[in-house]
Amino acid sequence: MRGFVIAALACMAWSTASAEDSSCARVRSADMGWTDIALTTNTAAIVLKAMGYEMTNTLLGLNITYESLKNGQVDVFLGNWRPAQDIEFKQYYDEGWVEVLGTNLTGAKFTLAVPAALAEAGGARLRRPRPLRRQIRPQDLRHRTR
Repeated sequence: MRGFVIAALACMAWSTASAEDSSCARVRSADMGWTDIALTTNTAAIVLKAMGYEMTNTLLGLNITYESLKNGQVDVFLGNWRPAQDIEFKQYYDEGWVEVLGTNLTGAKFTLAVPAALAEAGGARLRRPRPLRRQIRPQDLRHRTR
């Protein structure tokens, strides 16, 4: 992951170094609030600050992040989970609205997980929920006092 962050920052620094405009000194980033992306984004901010850039970070949902990249409201997003996001955001890649600079984790996976003790007790099996014994009516959901 460190190699990707350094490569991404080098690319950003190279692409803005030729511009004389002071607006190039500010890098706008989006973050989903995911812990791994917060670490990556904050690491990038520290490195960019040392290089003389100011990085601002905005907490956004994923769809809003992609729209913000497309519209130029955000410059960088370091939390692209490919191939998981490839289908939903295909048009952004195909149209060139979002450019992927590189891969930071090869072979990474995400799935459902449980603690080992729960798995050993049989709690790791995903099953269909049992059908309800009776229909739930709206009046059943009201708060009852005794």
